Amino acid sequence: MAPPDRAFAGLLFVAWANLHPEFLYGLAVYLAYLAGDAFDERNRSSWRANGVAALAASAGTLVNPLGWGLHLAVLRHLSDRDAFRMVDEFLPPSPGTVQGAVFFASLALLIALAVKARRAPPWKALLPLVLAVGAAFLSARNVALFALFALPLALRPLLDALASHRGSFAGAFRSRLRADEARSTTVPWIAGGSVALLAGALLSSRGIVRVLPNEFSPAVFPVAAVAFARAEGLTGTPIFHEYTWGGYLLYAWPGQRIYIDGMANLFGSDLMKEYRALYDASAGWRQTLEARGVDALLLPPESPLARVVRGADGWTPAHETEAAVLFTRLDP
Repeated sequence: MAPPDRAFAGLLFVAWANLHPEFLYGLAVYLAYLAGDAFDERNRSSWRANGVAALAASAGTLVNPLGWGLHLAVLRHLSDRDAFRMVDEFLPPSPGTVQGAVFFASLALLIALAVKARRAPPWKALLPLVLAVGAAFLSARNVALFALFALPLALRPLLDALASHRGSFAGAFRSRLRADEARSTTVPWIAGGSVALLAGALLSSRGIVRVLPNEFSPAVFPVAAVAFARAEGLTGTPIFHEYTWGGYLLYAWPGQRIYIDGMANLFGSDLMKEYRALYDASAGWRQTLEARGVDALLLPPESPLARVVRGADGWTPAHETEAAVLFTRLDP
């Protein structure tokens, strides 16, 4: 009988392809593991079983309303550099951010461990890791996925060293991991992690323990400005706004006509370029706003358009905080 991960590969990717476009990344990782098995003489015996699972996974991604069209749409979006430049998580990781610093530190740790070990990891670990590193360098959103491969590889030598001490907790933990790996059994770990997450969510929702913030920060989002605008009856007025606030406005301001939101792939390059020109207060910004019928602006106070509009005729700041300023068009 095939291990559970092989038996359900097709069903997993059917669900994944219909839920999130990152399924292509998952499929690439799966194929990287398969290629690693082919290169590693010790694992070639599992090539046929893994190959069947990979075919099932690939076929599973086609079970969606668009068929191959879904794959092409995702690839078109990935090649749209104008859209990518609009979203911070699509940009390469920066060492100046916490996420970027952790990524580069983890990568340095992996290199140091590899040098110290003086031997390369098995192909089925190395190929997915190379894929993960390359994807993380292309887009900051992939850094978290890189951690799925980097941290286990970085911690394994440490666990092996600690496990050499008989009777230690690390030794027992390592033995259990080895036994589960031999049986291809991950259910206890998945079940335990799921129970812990559900317990944390329940405690947080009841206010017993605050695990994560469950409200929008007024220092990041225009919480006060939206409350003011709704109280003043501005709902329905076409509004130009900070790109990253589009999703928040859809949630917090029902019925409001927004300019754009985070689904960059649905808007196309032309609108993305128009948005950037407006945000940067490029020549013709006033004419573009008039053509679009925009009667309100909701922007960070120090954004280029906000600075220009502040001294321009026909607009007035109706509400302002450190996070956002709301401009409304004056009646002619």
